[in-house]
Amino acid sequence: MAPAASSRFYHFAGAQHSAGTLPLTDTNPVDGARGQQALNSVDYNPLLRAALVRMDRWVSDAEEPPPSRYPRLADATAVEPRQLRGVFTAIPGVGFPAHPPQVMRLDFGPDAATASSNPWRRAGMCQRSSSPTRRPSIGGAMPR
Repeated sequence: MAPAASSRFYHFAGAQHSAGTLPLTDTNPVDGARGQQALNSVDYNPLLRAALVRMDRWVSDAEEPPPSRYPRLADATAVEPRQLRGVFTAIPGVGFPAHPPQVMRLDFGPDAATASSNPWRRAGMCQRSSSPTRRPSIGGAMPR
């Protein structure tokens, strides 16, 4: 399903939930949390700043932001996770999850905005989850 004309989605490839640090480690220096792989050191703050500037221009000056850029099954920029097993295991010291997460389609009912129904009511089979296959870029120069 394509996003609404009033929204944009961007995938920051190679980034995790927060900027990492050097040297690479599998342990978060802030809280001691550990991961299966080494945490990356991508500082995506410049990407967030550029997105915020473009959003401000969209709201303040009606300047259209770049189109959404995110992995999709339809154009083969996303694939099912099991298809990437060989890519990950070919890298020395890198593992692949034994049970990649599955996305479940849920039925939030006719009044989903008011949460009047049980949001955990299962509406069907598990959806196929997907993973990016290449690095989509937002494009254009970063605003100053």
